[in-house]
Amino acid sequence: MMKRSYFRKRLESHVLLVESPLAGPLRRAGIPEGVPAERANVDHPDLVRDVHRRHLNAGIDVLVTNTLRAGEDHLRQSGTAADLDRVNRRGALLAGEVAQGRVVVAGAIGSPVERIEPLGRLGFSSAVTLFQRQAKPLLEGNVDLFLIGPMSELKEARAAVIAVRELCDLPITVFMAFGEGGVSETGTDPLTFFTVVEALDVDALGLSWHGPWDECRKPLAAIRARTGLPLIVQMVEDDAGEGEGGRASGEELGAWAADAVAHGARMLRRSDWWEHEQVAAVAGAVAGAVPRGGEADLRMSRVSSRTKTVEIGDELPIRIIGERINPTARPRLITSIQEGERGAIEEEAAKQVTKGASILDVNVGVPGVDEQEAMRWAVRAVGRVADVPLAIDSADPLVIEAGLAEAPGKSIVNSVTGEEKSLERMLPLVKRYGAAMIGMAIDEKGLPDTAESRLAIAERIVAQALDTGVSLRDIFIDCVTLTVGAAQDQAWETLRAIGMVKERLGARTVLGVSNISHGMPQRGVLNRAFLAMALGYGLDLPIVNPYAKGVDEVVAAADVLLGRDKMGLSFIEQFGKQGA
Repeated sequence: MMKRSYFRKRLESHVLLVESPLAGPLRRAGIPEGVPAERANVDHPDLVRDVHRRHLNAGIDVLVTNTLRAGEDHLRQSGTAADLDRVNRRGALLAGEVAQGRVVVAGAIGSPVERIEPLGRLGFSSAVTLFQRQAKPLLEGNVDLFLIGPMSELKEARAAVIAVRELCDLPITVFMAFGEGGVSETGTDPLTFFTVVEALDVDALGLSWHGPWDECRKPLAAIRARTGLPLIVQMVEDDAGEGEGGRASGEELGAWAADAVAHGARMLRRSDWWEHEQVAAVAGAVAGAVPRGGEADLRMSRVSSRTKTVEIGDELPIRIIGERINPTARPRLITSIQEGERGAIEEEAAKQVTKGASILDVNVGVPGVDEQEAMRWAVRAVGRVADVPLAIDSADPLVIEAGLAEAPGKSIVNSVTGEEKSLERMLPLVKRYGAAMIGMAIDEKGLPDTAESRLAIAERIVAQALDTGVSLRDIFIDCVTLTVGAAQDQAWETLRAIGMVKERLGARTVLGVSNISHGMPQRGVLNRAFLAMALGYGLDLPIVNPYAKGVDEVVAAADVLLGRDKMGLSFIEQFGKQGA
């Protein structure tokens, strides 16, 4: 069994050439249209061996099993679903027979036939099961790693990675197909794909690029600057050169391969039409090349929707979480959730984004409703009108999981507390779904009176989250504030705690700012003053009502004063016409 550490270490010093799907060569060898190419694993094993052998002799380093479309749903279409195990296990064994330990064997898993909800009818948990049904016989066939993709949709990639990771600890490489405009079929850009997949405990990720190589350089560079993971690039036939039939010559492909490695690629995948000459040219072009290491910024936090990434960093403009999708004391929202009527939620979502919310909190805590189903419904409703990441807000792990599975991107779990029960139940969900998290400085004894005690709880939350495999940049600590009407001294302790968490733990901070004013007159005045003070102490991500009077002004001014708005250009653009 290949160790993940060995795989990554190998990629530090070698560029690996990866075999592409065998369907094209097998069709040319006589497998008729209408018959799944993957059936050749059982019906024509000599043809499969021959194709693998030719690619190996040409210089391929990673043989890929002939199983890209050998999922149960694909085989069912041709009436051969009963052969699922045989087709996949045999595909792995055939590649292994040719490899003979000289090169590694990757188990190929591709997109399902049906799209995952809400784009199709396949439920997320059913998709995970579908991928696991295929991965098990590949494991039995002794693959060395898994190659997932190219996928066309984020939830497919998430489900496949979750499925495989729950079965084994082999290396996982996952990549997505990008076409015209540099986006996937469902509108995902490369940075958003990276944001979601990197958090899912994979070992390499990459782009299958349907277009000119010149257009791939920029997103590849953007990803390399943000990750320490190895990157894989596949250029497909759209990148044809000037050779015979519009296909690139070996010389052209060699030049591309050398340039791709120079731009950070550590794995290169052959397109379906490459022949021995082209593969050999690419192998020669990268022989002895040392993949370029990036000066990646690993401190920046990221969350995403299906098509949009939000980055959170000390030098970036302040982002805010909109707090308004919460039924507490909101009769219209309560009725909306109870009756499954989208109007109120969609209105709140759209309005908050228009007023500057970068992330939306979604809470459906209404007595008497099925909160899991309500959360799934609410996430879909928000997604219809607001292209922003979500904070899934509940104390119930089952509700949190329903929201994480439904949301297509990388969400925030709101929230985990310092109670052992909460840590034990919530942290595995954060890890499984590749989410970020809010850790509240509260434990079994409640909210401590001092900043030092809140820091101690935060330390415990951070330590256990890191042990679970959650990255520090995905941990946001809520130092919690009480209303000054009942606990005036606690405002100061909250501010002190924010500063301590930032300085001593290096974690990001989040705060429900409006709690400071509950029960007080002129709540907006208190909220704005407290928001400004908390930002000065290092608050990264305020949870606020984005269309409350003056919130946008406080945030814009803080960006200038904290050096997040370089030269005050955004502030001048926003307020310059108002004069001095």
